[in-house]
Amino acid sequence: MPEKGDIKEDKKYDGKQWRLMCVVEGCTKAARDSETKKCKAHGGGLRCDVQGCAKSALDSETKKCSAHGGGLRCDVEGCTNAARDSETKKCIAHGGGLRCDVEGCTKSAVDSETKKCIAHGGGLRCDVQGCTKAAQDSETKKCAAHGGGLRCDVQGCTKAAQDSETKKCKAHGGGLRCDVKGCTNAARDSKTMKCSAHGGGLRCVMEGCTKAAADSETKKCAAHGGGKRCPHDKLIGTCTECAYDEVPRSICKICMSKRLSPRRISLGICAECEPNTPERTEIIFGDMIIEAFGYEPNVKDKMLATGSACNGLRNRRRPDLLWVYPGKVAVVVEIDENSHVDRESSCELRKISEQNEAIQLLEGCECIPVYTIRVNPDAYDGGNVTKKERVEKVAGLLRDIIHGDHEYEQNGYMKVIFCYYHSKSRHHIDAHKAEFDCEEL
Repeated sequence: MPEKGDIKEDKKYDGKQWRLMCVVEGCTKAARDSETKKCKAHGGGLRCDVQGCAKSALDSETKKCSAHGGGLRCDVEGCTNAARDSETKKCIAHGGGLRCDVEGCTKSAVDSETKKCIAHGGGLRCDVQGCTKAAQDSETKKCAAHGGGLRCDVQGCTKAAQDSETKKCKAHGGGLRCDVKGCTNAARDSKTMKCSAHGGGLRCVMEGCTKAAADSETKKCAAHGGGKRCPHDKLIGTCTECAYDEVPRSICKICMSKRLSPRRISLGICAECEPNTPERTEIIFGDMIIEAFGYEPNVKDKMLATGSACNGLRNRRRPDLLWVYPGKVAVVVEIDENSHVDRESSCELRKISEQNEAIQLLEGCECIPVYTIRVNPDAYDGGNVTKKERVEKVAGLLRDIIHGDHEYEQNGYMKVIFCYYHSKSRHHIDAHKAEFDCEEL
């Protein structure tokens, strides 16, 4: 008496009868018909009769796969989608299939065990204690925020990858990119394949306007009335007449009556209120560096050391912090808030060139090598690095350059070291590399 799974020639015993096996090498499934002698997965059985389609037909009446109209269809008038079950005879969009059992929810249940949609706890959940989000995959069992799913393969980046082809996050070039030559920005949509600056995404419908629409409802840019408006007909978050529980980023946090320019948004205050503001990040971060290094700089907070030799610096751009060792080396530390993303690269280059030239005019500093450390104390997309860790890195560089066992040639050498710069300011790094010897940390 044969047992289930026994094989004899081209047949396999299924426990009740001998069934013809798929002829594809290595396949142990049953053939769907004696004509093709192949299983469903390898092309056996009735196939969809739409030219070019290799899928299985769902029934002998239509001879079509689900995508081309075969099988049970949704009975809602005008809907051509496949029905999820014979009981409701409706597609998912119209209520077919297993539904979430949370009262008032009309979404599909992800699984029959929880009978809930993803939003209400259905499906695999993140295994990080206290997290209730859906897991991105069964391997990591974590949500995107805790490292689940495909990650960006750029060293030090912890963001989610946009696609499996590039294996990179949006900031590092993943996902759809703008097809305009030389542009590296992300495309806003697959239809135009362009970034917002080059015409991608929804555009303002006003005649002659080429700006991006602020919302899909009005289809207008902010200047023409698009976007969510407050009772004063201004964009929400930009109105100085509205009452706020928390002052928006675009409004001065002191007087609350002036809108801030892009440069001042990072400061949070307008020019008139600046004398009343607490110490800026630049000052606080600079003091942390000085304390970690252990030596006071010659120049601190743009206040120069006394002496006629410093006059050359007074008329030029001056560094945030400067340590000068005449006849040996000079080190500048520039604390670049928000990676100076809103600055022009040409201005940044000019600043470095002019202050290096001024330093080399100081007494005993002719042709002295100048090292400039440009450190970003704010948002960084290359990993989770605290301010304290950044301070220690800069202090370590200072110790090595100034106190390390180095023989410096007095040849006017200039080097720029970028620390923790955001990828949005990549253009600054590239511009500096064209002019100076550069290093990225």
